[in-house]
Formats: sequence, C-alpha cells, structure tokens
Amino acid sequence: MPDGLNSRPAPALPMPVDQLASWFGDRLGAADTSITESGLLPGGAVQHNWRIDLDVAGAPQSYVLRAGPAVSLPESISKADEFDILRDVFVAGIPVAEPLWWRGGDTPFFVSRLCAGDARRDGLIGRADNMALLRDLGAALAGIHHVEPVGHVNPDTPSARVATLMEWVGHLTGVPTPVTAGFSGGLAWLCAHAPDDGAGVL
Repeated sequence: MPDGLNSRPAPALPMPVDQLASWFGDRLGAADTSITESGLLPGGAVQHNWRIDLDVAGAPQSYVLRAGPAVSLPESISKADEFDILRDVFVAGIPVAEPLWWRGGDTPFFVSRLCAGDARRDGLIGRADNMALLRDLGAALAGIHHVEPVGHVNPDTPSARVATLMEWVGHLTGVPTPVTAGFSGGLAWLCAHAPDDGAGVL
C-alpha cells in the first residue's frame, strides 16, 4: 500500500527498466525510448500503480502502469479482464483513464494514460462545498451501472453473488457462533429478497 501507511518494501517493477523501456518503445513506434523516472503512486491497497515518465525521441510522455497483487484475493479478477472492463467503461464515456496496452506473462500488467489530479483524502473532505464532486461521482456511478460488458467478462448475477457469500461463510472457522449466526441470518434475507437474475451490467 504505497500511501505512507505501510512500511513494507516497495515492490519491483514487473520487468527490468531497460526491457520495459523497449516494450514502451515498441508500442509507441519509437526505438529511442528511455524511462527517466518511475515511482509508485499514492493510494491503493494491494494493487501496484506506477507513474512511468518516458523520454520518447526527446519528448516527455507519462503513463500509469498497473500490476499486482502478488497474492490474489477472492474478489480479484485477472489483469486482462480488468483491462477489458476499463476499455468498455472508457468507450461508454465514463471518466476513467484511457486503457492503452495490456501485457500477459508471469507478472501481467496494463498501461493507461496519466490523468492529472489529486485524490488525497484530506484535500477532498476538507473542502467547504463538495456538491460538484458528489454530482460528478453520482453521474459516473450511474453510467457504470448502465455498461454492459462485452466479451467473456460477465458480472455476477444476484443469485451467484449470494451463493459466493454463503460459500465464504461456510469456510469460517474459529469465529464466535453469534457472528456466524448473524451472517447466516443476513444471507437468508438476501436469498429471500434477491432480485431475479437479468442481463449483466457492471
């Protein structure tokens, strides 16, 4: 978590710098490409997001490389699927950084355009008036919920999501009975009130 709250050593880039510069050069059609600086961006939890500054035939360009996590979580999706979803969202006009290139291999990653801005929590909640920001966030969320993914990326249906949660609770061991009973009661309510499965959207 490269946000100053975690003292773990910073992860390494997914490939050596010279190879990564060559990889960028191939995609940009510029043999004279070098990495002038790279660094983890603040924020995030298990994903690794690097700002990559390049010199492309004498012109500066900057991108974001996203990789990780080293150990996947139950909710993790592949980098290929994440790239496809972001591309669908971008094409739908939702304000996300444009996804450009994806790479498989032992440490898959993808690259998007760098969007300038400041997402530090203190700066956001410290504003006197956040109504414009809230309107933008609400509009973006509404737009996301109308995106129908194409290809092999299929969002969970309500019944599949409840089944997944029930499976997780079934694996809980050493948890006090009142806690698991509360989970079971909530899942029973979800089973009884889950909406019918329909067309999948994000």
